[in-house]
Amino acid sequence: RYSAYRRARPELLGAVARQLTDEHGLAVWVTGSVAEASLADEVVRAAGRPGVHSLAGRLDLGALAAWLAEARLVVVPDTGVLHLAVAVGAPVVAILGPVGEVNGPERVLPPCDQVIEARVDRGCAPCACNIQRCRSIACLAQLDAAQIGRACARALAARRLAHPTSET
Repeated sequence: RYSAYRRARPELLGAVARQLTDEHGLAVWVTGSVAEASLADEVVRAAGRPGVHSLAGRLDLGALAAWLAEARLVVVPDTGVLHLAVAVGAPVVAILGPVGEVNGPERVLPPCDQVIEARVDRGCAPCACNIQRCRSIACLAQLDAAQIGRACARALAARRLAHPTSET
């Protein structure tokens, strides 16, 4: 129930996946538990691109950690996967709604510089301690794919600067 409260809409995640494939040439892999497989399938359908696939229910925790460690970018809401991605050093765009900031006084993670936040600040977060206070979850409802896409572009650019490839 609590995770559902922080979950980004499948159509929003599908639009972000489309941007990542169309604008950055990335393959996109949607993860989740067996119970989340139908949600992952919704994201894949919403993306409508052959480069977007679901791994929901197919990875155990160790395999997920290894997968995240190799990822060029992880786009994730405030879930356990966010914390795991940070732990393995993956570059992350964190989709945050009714929780605290990544690096602020209400932070949800230890201080880190590999995470870029995507959020709409309505001045009411964190509200996760009182889920009943905001039934509309307006902060997530107002977050759009373009905003997340800009955060992804910044994260990918930062990664290129940190890990330049040699041209021969």
